[in-house]
Amino acid sequence: MTFPTSPAKRPRIESPDPLSVKFRSNHSWTLYGYKWPTVFAQPKYLSYPLFIKINIENEDNERYDASCSYFPAYSVQAITRAASDIFIDQLLEILTDWSNSVTGFKEACEALPFGKSFIAINNTEVSFRPQRSFEDQLCTLTTLRGLWGFKYSVSSKPLRPEAVNQMPPAIPLSSLRIHLYLHDTVVLVTIPGSKDPKALYIFKTNDRAERLYQEIHTLLILPPHPNVLQRPSFLVTKATVGSAAQRHDTAFNQRVVVVGFLAPYHSGGQLSRVISAAAETGSEALATENQAKWARQLTSALLHVFKYENGTDKSRCGLYTNLKPDNIVLTSPEDGSNVVLIDFEKKINWRGYTPPEIPKISSDREFPIYRRPKSNKPYDGPKTCHQQSFWTYAENDEREAAMVYMLGCCLWCILECQKCIHDLGNHWWANDRFYWRNAMNSVPPQVRDIVERCISRDNKARPRPTLKEVLEVLEVRWEEKKVLEALELEWKVSGRNSSTRHPVK
Repeated sequence: MTFPTSPAKRPRIESPDPLSVKFRSNHSWTLYGYKWPTVFAQPKYLSYPLFIKINIENEDNERYDASCSYFPAYSVQAITRAASDIFIDQLLEILTDWSNSVTGFKEACEALPFGKSFIAINNTEVSFRPQRSFEDQLCTLTTLRGLWGFKYSVSSKPLRPEAVNQMPPAIPLSSLRIHLYLHDTVVLVTIPGSKDPKALYIFKTNDRAERLYQEIHTLLILPPHPNVLQRPSFLVTKATVGSAAQRHDTAFNQRVVVVGFLAPYHSGGQLSRVISAAAETGSEALATENQAKWARQLTSALLHVFKYENGTDKSRCGLYTNLKPDNIVLTSPEDGSNVVLIDFEKKINWRGYTPPEIPKISSDREFPIYRRPKSNKPYDGPKTCHQQSFWTYAENDEREAAMVYMLGCCLWCILECQKCIHDLGNHWWANDRFYWRNAMNSVPPQVRDIVERCISRDNKARPRPTLKEVLEVLEVRWEEKKVLEALELEWKVSGRNSSTRHPVK
């Protein structure tokens, strides 16, 4: 059996209407996507996302494509291909027969602990496996307010600058309506009972409490920037179920905890997929003006995070540790297809985008190896250490140099129209120099040079520029290129001899 694994070709940057997507379903269940061997589905009578994961534990898994990963948001056209798959029909039939045979199935689903609960299917045998460990780690609004020193705001209106330290309004999980799985922890939803029931939001959660609350806290303290994900519009809450040890603790079972947040939906899609589609179709999605604009916007966003992400602590710079094209999305074409930086969990980046000095320093005595906290450790406030010890112990200039390296990797992908450096292995380097092909004629040489300096493999022998220096080059040199091109066109139209023109300094 073959599953769709890549997006369909698109002639331009598209913004498909998620509300028009038709999912494979029957009278009882709807299938939203799968990341093999996990299937994401829900019973139809539940409109809000439960994140019920269905694990296929069949011994014959080898007969399926175990490497496949399919989420409709990546390619709306792929849904049609998946809809005819016999396996999907069989899975829906098994789920329906099983759910109809379980007494009190609806009540059991509604009482499921959030996040890690799943249904296991082994051949035709199905079992219901609630997991309470994640809910046990979650915090109430009151607890988070105390840990962060925030005030709670019940208003959904935009906050005034002096009210930036207020918490967003809370909304119950049951008031959401699911439309689309974008990822295993990201769902596209609407709020039917709100003033704008058609407004689309991203519902973001996580399978680890400290990462979820790390991202929420960062977005709340970070001042607004047009190319950085906005602060959460709502915090999503749910009543806890309680673990076996706490089952008879009435106070614990009545807790209402924060399970995620809602943020504005940007329909332009991930930058990596937009680049991939543009490269395959030869479209105008990556016209030079778009490349120049996206490069400037991304650099400006990262500089903003570097300056302000650490809140009021002026002794330490802000951090963004997971910069890659998958964590950059675009607004809709109607909004100009602008860059938006997302994902502030401060996770470890992919190896290809990780600065070469990080593994070396992390093994040094000066930078102790970070011990990952136990999964059952309760959240106790914003992190002072990170998954890689480098980000915890490095000086500000070392942190900035590492962020510049990741930025350089992403800028090269944008300018060379490559969705990811992973696909190229080491072929994008040649004799310690960058491999430029698509950007040779369209990108000013000073811009190419600053990008090469960003990804210097030896920051001491060839120091990387600062974020501010990168932004200045991107702003100035591309403007100079525009002026030169305009003058060239003027001379051609006028028919005068271009050798007599004055050079532009």
